[in-house]
Amino acid sequence: MQFVHPEILWALTALAVPVLIHLFNFRRYKKIAFSNISFLKEVKSETTKSSKIRHIIILICRLLAFTGIILAFAQPFFPTAQSEKMNGVRAVSVYIDNSLSMQGQEAGVSFLEISKQKATALVSSFSNNDRFQIISNSFKGGDQRLLSKDEALQSIQSISFSPETKQISAVFERQRDLLNKSAADIHLYYWLSDFQRNTSEIQELANAENEFITAIPATRDVQKNLSVDSLYFSTPQRILNNSDTLLVVIQNHSAELIENAPLSLELDGLQKAVSGVTIPPKGIVTVPIAFSTTQTGFHYGSVRINDFPLVFDDVHYFAYSISEKINILNLVGSEQQNVSQLFDNDPQYNFSTVNETSVTTEAIQTSDFIIVQGIQTLSPQLIGDLSSYIDQGGSVFIIPHTLSDLLSYNNFLGRCNSVQLGAKSNTALAANMVDLSNPFYSPAFEKLQNNASLPSATLHFPLNNGNFKSIPLISFQDNSPLLALTNHGKGRLFVSSVTSLKTESTFLSHALFPVSLLRAAETSAEVQALYYQLGKESYLTLSHTPTSAEGLFEISATTNSKTFIAQSRSVGGETDVFLPIEMGDAGFYVVKENGVNVMPLAMNFNNTESNVELIGADELMKLAQQIGLNNFSVKDADPEMLQALATELGGGISLWKYLIYAALLFIALEIVFIKIWKSKI
Repeated sequence: MQFVHPEILWALTALAVPVLIHLFNFRRYKKIAFSNISFLKEVKSETTKSSKIRHIIILICRLLAFTGIILAFAQPFFPTAQSEKMNGVRAVSVYIDNSLSMQGQEAGVSFLEISKQKATALVSSFSNNDRFQIISNSFKGGDQRLLSKDEALQSIQSISFSPETKQISAVFERQRDLLNKSAADIHLYYWLSDFQRNTSEIQELANAENEFITAIPATRDVQKNLSVDSLYFSTPQRILNNSDTLLVVIQNHSAELIENAPLSLELDGLQKAVSGVTIPPKGIVTVPIAFSTTQTGFHYGSVRINDFPLVFDDVHYFAYSISEKINILNLVGSEQQNVSQLFDNDPQYNFSTVNETSVTTEAIQTSDFIIVQGIQTLSPQLIGDLSSYIDQGGSVFIIPHTLSDLLSYNNFLGRCNSVQLGAKSNTALAANMVDLSNPFYSPAFEKLQNNASLPSATLHFPLNNGNFKSIPLISFQDNSPLLALTNHGKGRLFVSSVTSLKTESTFLSHALFPVSLLRAAETSAEVQALYYQLGKESYLTLSHTPTSAEGLFEISATTNSKTFIAQSRSVGGETDVFLPIEMGDAGFYVVKENGVNVMPLAMNFNNTESNVELIGADELMKLAQQIGLNNFSVKDADPEMLQALATELGGGISLWKYLIYAALLFIALEIVFIKIWKSKI
């Protein structure tokens, strides 16, 4: 027999104390004076010998009870062939899952706190000579060193919830990386987690056949959970005073029907909508919420659904901006149609006209929308500038010259994977179709009357849509496009098949032309990401070039004083701003450069943690067997039982539980004997 904590056996010397007390009590005599011994005639005599026997029996019960308790704390075990393999210094790596799903509760205590209690009991069961690694989802640099037992216990207590999630295979590789560098004789791995299905792919473990791995589940129960999975607008751009529809995707991760779950929307601190949502078991519903934005600038919104006990995914934040001004550049050649009256009286637009010969690259790059009309030949410089502008998210509306140089035009259009201009045709055609189902036109028209007059043309450049990447917005009778839209890179290109001359078509004098031009202008703002996810996205992209060589940005929380410094890199006309890993709170932020606000930012927790489906102990064992993990086990134990887990893993037969039972038995016997012999002792 061996002991996990042999130093505790010194406590057996304390058994001498009750023996000495017992011997001392046997030497104490009392003298009692009686005036008349005749009163003692009815008292049965008792020999000194029988009294001593009773005291000795009680003393033995007491000594055996104390002995059982002391030996139990020393944790004796019978070694086996397996335990012999565990002789030597052990390196023990303990992974504690601190992801947000561990907010689930059992008897009012979070899964993370339960796992920390188990980890504390586990580490305590090892000897002071063993060394430990304590690791969580944060993957900090300090995790990659071995700790003493006291340091490990302190590290366990410092673990708190984190928005980061890690696959169990990535955790194992990080554990093995450190343990393989240690000089320890035995390497032991422990995982304390709720073992969600989407993060516990142990079948991905590589070359782990000879590793001793123990999985310790935090819970057996699947929690009920609702989450705001995602949200998006029905149209890409936000337009001032325009009715927008926000589509909110709600997911029910449990097998229960959820009825009338409260759902609310706030925008800039004001409640915009409240409703109740019913979601079938394991179902997903999309809830439309309509509202309008009446001011320019930055806007912060949130969608909230009430749910318990997992609440980290009940609020979904989003942010967007509406520009103070939309900069429109009217780039003209020898032919043009006066379109300034469409924009001059609207304070939302900043309209300017520039001749093709005097336009600069900077003027093109700083514009939100460019109208190109009546230019006979597109210069190589202009082709390059416009192509780059569209790639980076700009919008261009092309109205060709009546004598357009098809080679230069088709060179530019080819770079954008757009339609090609054919040789000019004098076939008279009338438009017969407007694609009202396209989001470009749908906000402007509900429907067209059957007898509505549509544009016609006596001369036009047939648009060849051979690559089928362009979308006809307005079509002629022969199904060729009168106006085509091409999405290229991050931008858009509109191409008209007719010129600006009213003698060649009625398009520029028809109501569809100003509607098309206005819609192209108001939807030209850069499409912004409504939100980013903590622990998932690593950077955001701005169409903004840093003004300083360092390229540093500030990311500041709007609700507190937290500020983070973010590095960036510039590629072309875009800048990638890297999100600092220190950002751990969901909510609203603003991106700044040199104290100037650049864009609003909303951060949400990683929604992969919302799926509460767990892998049970039996399935974990089955998966481990499939990949040949011969030394894999699952311990569904409370902290008290984990006190002896180190010994059990070594293959020894633990005896401490039986010693506790024996101690309780001897205490019970002592009580019984005292009750029986109370009047005789």
